[in-house]
Amino acid sequence: MARNAFGIGWRTLLVAGPPAALIGWAGWPLPTSRPDQAQLQQWLQQPLTAGTTAVAVWAVWAGLVYLVFLHPRRRWRHAMQALPSVAGAMALLVGLPVGLVWWAGWPLPPWPTQTQLQAWLAEPLTWPTIVTTSAIIGWLFWLMLVYALLVEVVTRIRRVAAWLPRMPIPTPMQGLVGGMFGAAALTMNTPTLNAGPAVDVGVVATVDQPLSTTATPAMLPPAGPQPIDAAHSAAGVELPGRGWLPEPVADAVTGAATLIWWRRRHRYQPHPPTGRARQDADLTPLPATVAAVQAAHPPTTLSPQKQPDLAQPVGGVVIGQAGLMPVQVGQLPAGGVGLVGPGGLDAARGVVAACLLAGVLAGPVRLLTTSPDLQTLLGRPTIHSRPDIQVTDNLTAALSILDRTVLDRSAGSAAASIADHEPLLLLTAAPTDSQTRSRLAVMLTLGHRFGITAMLLGGWSTGTTWPVDANGVVPDAAPAGLRLTVLTPAAAADLLELAQHASTPSPPPPAADPSQPAAASEQRPAADPAGVSLRLLGPVAVSAGGRPVTISRSAGLQTLVLLAIHPAGLTTAQLTQTLWPHQRPHLASKHLHTTIYDLRRSLSDATDLPVLGRTAGRYHLLPGHVDVDLWRSHDQVAHAATAVTPSARDTALRAVVSLYRDELATGETWPWLAPYREAARRDVIDAYTTLADAHPEQAAHLLAAAARLDPVNAAVHQRAADALTRNARR
Repeated sequence: MARNAFGIGWRTLLVAGPPAALIGWAGWPLPTSRPDQAQLQQWLQQPLTAGTTAVAVWAVWAGLVYLVFLHPRRRWRHAMQALPSVAGAMALLVGLPVGLVWWAGWPLPPWPTQTQLQAWLAEPLTWPTIVTTSAIIGWLFWLMLVYALLVEVVTRIRRVAAWLPRMPIPTPMQGLVGGMFGAAALTMNTPTLNAGPAVDVGVVATVDQPLSTTATPAMLPPAGPQPIDAAHSAAGVELPGRGWLPEPVADAVTGAATLIWWRRRHRYQPHPPTGRARQDADLTPLPATVAAVQAAHPPTTLSPQKQPDLAQPVGGVVIGQAGLMPVQVGQLPAGGVGLVGPGGLDAARGVVAACLLAGVLAGPVRLLTTSPDLQTLLGRPTIHSRPDIQVTDNLTAALSILDRTVLDRSAGSAAASIADHEPLLLLTAAPTDSQTRSRLAVMLTLGHRFGITAMLLGGWSTGTTWPVDANGVVPDAAPAGLRLTVLTPAAAADLLELAQHASTPSPPPPAADPSQPAAASEQRPAADPAGVSLRLLGPVAVSAGGRPVTISRSAGLQTLVLLAIHPAGLTTAQLTQTLWPHQRPHLASKHLHTTIYDLRRSLSDATDLPVLGRTAGRYHLLPGHVDVDLWRSHDQVAHAATAVTPSARDTALRAVVSLYRDELATGETWPWLAPYREAARRDVIDAYTTLADAHPEQAAHLLAAAARLDPVNAAVHQRAADALTRNARR
């Protein structure tokens, strides 16, 4: 506190003290009138006066204020390097007019009289005429210098203005995609309607215990485990190991992940229960890098102003960030840019991933590259075929495509600008032979106005070269503070797999083979009434002896739910990779040990029975001391698959329906929860549709309840419509 007060005090003294002293000594610093010829001649004869001394002190004061408050580290080095040229320009701008005034007088003389004109015609070559002519030439040279300086200033102002954020206007198609994405996010993260009371499925005797509490404080903290280190900041998302994504790219990752789960949910085909643990191919968790981004950058933490920008302008694919401003493909240097340094290849991978993810959500950005370049970046010569990606065998073929594109776009409209064309990005190794290099340079120069640019692997002698460090930072770049998206080969492969699944959804999984024998249901020991009751189907609720149990940490609640989903237990590595995929392993392991300790203490305060055990390196819940509604639901699914009589099967299926009050862990938005939540939903949908097949007279009511339970699934809605049609025809 004292140090801050001292710092504020001396800065205030620096800002206010010298100006007050200077004004009191030399008066107001801004002149009230323009100096005349006599004042200039007097200053040339005696330059060191009180006024010039005051001007020098004012300049020193301004420099000190700049150094103290702006900290121009890198800019100061640039300024020192540019000091000779700046000094020369200032000498010409200021010294030349002063010298001309001293040499020939004031440059605006009165209009010549008739007598002066006659004298000049009689004897044109005189000393005053020579002086005046040389002064005119000097003044013309000075005006040309001022004009060049003004042109440079205007150019730099326009260049800075080009980096300012633009207001995106969505096209109708982008608005439609944005609406579908919003509907998907709402359906994936909001509770579904409770379909139990809406249909008469019979009275079923269950061992379900009464709801002990509607919500505990353990349910109220933020959705995910609190990060150990700052993995997510306003500047973007740091990936474990190495890698970085700006916020718009992270938004695209979470948006594509949500879209994938929405499609999987939409395309599921219900079938009778098999009694075996679900191994649906489309329930496979998303790649590790996607999980890390979701954990570090959950969509629920975004404000409405920061929701994924699906309506980006043309060229608006974000590939990096400069300060607080995004860097887009359309803002790359006109003649292309070369990438060198330890992060050059990682930055190129980031550009590929950003373009493919943007093509999924916000419209295509054509990417042109070659098979050898993909082999260098991704370890494979090609990627999934898409209309917005062109992969050629070599650079010659890619240049031919550039030639045709430039000709086609130039023939389309001579007045078209960059914003009128779909951006085309060439990503390839910088050519080494002079002929190819010259051809590419010409194509990039001609094609810039048509939205054509290039990012080259290696130095680019005819354009701009960016040295990229391992963190994606480009030092000494314009604009200052430039940082590019960087990805390791493994992270890039994960994001490309995500983009592939999001753009080309896989076909629905095949129905279960009824010829396969059903697995016998696992015999669990009856739970001790003095133990812990854990409710997962609906809002998470933990109770012991009818009293709610408070779990102090959100990570502790997640650990408890995750272990309940996996009755066989999980290892330390499995727990940390699921709960903290965005953290370094040693930090995540330390955090897990703290979480397990607090969880055991919370459970031991509620019951004298041990609840959490560890056997052979696996943490697990003790079945005899824990009652979990999800376990009972799985047991009933197995009973339905192995039932000998229709009545026994119906009883088990109705128990599954009765136990399912709402989706798994309703209200929680933990990224790892999606496959388990969908598996539980499919169990109850299978129960509804199987009951409907067995009881046609109740099919309309049963399928309507299933449709309310899952308003996204197309097959359920189609069956419900068919059942209503059959009822109407009776």
